[in-house]
Amino acid sequence: MADQAATRRGRDALKQALLVGAYLLGIVATAIPVLLIFAGSWLVNDEKDASGPIRLALSKLSIASFDGIIPDPNNKGTYLLTMHLFPRALGWEYPSAPSHGQTAGIVNPTRGTLYLPTDFVTIGKALDLDPSAWGCFPPVWTDPCENPFFAAFRRQFPYEGTPDAWTVFLLSALVTCAAAIAAVELAIAFRPSLLRCQCYFAALKRVCPCPRGTRHEIERLNAAFWDRYRLWMWPVVPVMTALTCLNLAVRGWMLVAWLDRWTAQGDDVGHVRPRLGAAFVALSWTATAAGLGAVLCVLARLLLAQRTSWIDQQGAAPGLEDAETEAHGQRHVGLEEPAARTGLPDAQLKGYSDADPDAPLPGRAAEAEPSKGPPRNA
Repeated sequence: MADQAATRRGRDALKQALLVGAYLLGIVATAIPVLLIFAGSWLVNDEKDASGPIRLALSKLSIASFDGIIPDPNNKGTYLLTMHLFPRALGWEYPSAPSHGQTAGIVNPTRGTLYLPTDFVTIGKALDLDPSAWGCFPPVWTDPCENPFFAAFRRQFPYEGTPDAWTVFLLSALVTCAAAIAAVELAIAFRPSLLRCQCYFAALKRVCPCPRGTRHEIERLNAAFWDRYRLWMWPVVPVMTALTCLNLAVRGWMLVAWLDRWTAQGDDVGHVRPRLGAAFVALSWTATAAGLGAVLCVLARLLLAQRTSWIDQQGAAPGLEDAETEAHGQRHVGLEEPAARTGLPDAQLKGYSDADPDAPLPGRAAEAEPSKGPPRNA
């Protein structure tokens, strides 16, 4: 008996640890996309009297990076300025700039999305370059471009990135789903009756995972029911996380592919070095894996709850219940307990609050029972 009680306590501790692990992994899966989207939105060390160059906040988390605009006079074919693509802006870092205010900056897209080479001109103006550097661009067209970087873009089709609205929509959906799951978890812990099924049509009631029944019945549902209920919600976390990170990755891949195609045309543009952000890729995979891990934790809880021992199945372990009562200070009555122990009708003990048909009424159940007495006309 003591060994069985210890096994049950160990199983309960493991289930609690799995639930805490699901919470932590869910937070990680939600926080990483938020961090990626807000990276590069502000500058660091941008005070006028600050020592050292200005830096882009979280520049290591950029979706993609490439060099350009300012040629290196000491190393032909290379550039001193590095541009970083972020979800909300295009930033640049120029540590060897002649003035402190030009060492880094942020360009807000001119069309609500990245549009090149127009946004390159905005960076050139912020660096106080001579307009002849991009003289071959509209509206002039006829003047030559003195800067080789801009001159190469004169013979290239413009690049227009995907609208930022998709990123904002996916992030909003992810945060909304995470907040909804957090609210449901609070309801399960403190007021499960708030999750009662409110479906009006019978067809929806049959597939709705929400519990049905009285408040007392819902609050007595066991942990296995709520783990099944969680499996209806938690898979949304890895799906929305993967979609958000995939949208950002596609934006970076499109820009890198466009720059690779441009440099492969043979123009003497030098080494632009387009590349995806290594930290961005690593964090994207981490967020997706964390979301999947949270779902697996919930699934493991459900499988662990369903693995009842042979003694529990036979109902021959009253000593275990007494030991559990002393350990927890109270006794929780589940819907699966027999009526003789709970004192409740059988109709209230069969789990009708799940997505099954409604419980039969006592009057209908009595009518359905065959009569055991002699016929009336006998």
